[in-house]
Amino acid sequence: MVVDVRKSSTAHMCSNYDFRVTPGGDEQFIQAILSVLDGKIPKVGDKKKMIELASLLKKTEWGAVFPGPGMLASLGDRMDSFEGMIAKLNEITTFRAIPMVEQYNARGFYELLREKTGFVNCVSFEGGAAAHGPENSVAAAGASGRFDAALVVGSDPLSSLPFGTARALAQIPMIAIDPHRSLTTDASKVVIPSALSGLEAGGTAVRMDGVKVRFEPIIESKLPTDEQILIRIMEAI
Repeated sequence: MVVDVRKSSTAHMCSNYDFRVTPGGDEQFIQAILSVLDGKIPKVGDKKKMIELASLLKKTEWGAVFPGPGMLASLGDRMDSFEGMIAKLNEITTFRAIPMVEQYNARGFYELLREKTGFVNCVSFEGGAAAHGPENSVAAAGASGRFDAALVVGSDPLSSLPFGTARALAQIPMIAIDPHRSLTTDASKVVIPSALSGLEAGGTAVRMDGVKVRFEPIIESKLPTDEQILIRIMEAI
């Protein structure tokens, strides 16, 4: 069963159970599911399809929900709706949630940041201490003009961030550390090529399901690793 704002490749494979939501409509969709699970008529969406969906969920012996970045962005600080749906489903049967991540080892970064600071995002180290809040997000900081330079490591924010945030980044000096060419490297003032993680550089990564995997480099490279580059930058500072 696929719930998305568009007809994705996965949705084409699940055409019988493809549920379309409007951008930002995730909470309404979740509330509709909760209504049916409580024996009520949903207030939004195709009522017949929503009842059919909830019936399928109830009959599931063991289910997994894969929430994507779009749902997380849509819900924002209202994640209690999603948590409530998972809790309700587990009163009926067994369900687990595995967050989908788009970038390699993104979960590893989130887990490390939480281990060190207690938070998974929107963290500022200004003043030498970790502080958390929505005002520390890249989008909020970019909109307010709080930063005047950016160091981008192994990522392509100009391709993945909302247009307004990407435009704010493109207007300030950027330093990119990356093994690949991208929109971000093309817009950067300084580009430092790095060894390819997991192939030319070893280390650990956390899979999407939370399993930590150890990598040994299998191709020799003369390029420095991300870690070596960051250490040299710190030494220069």
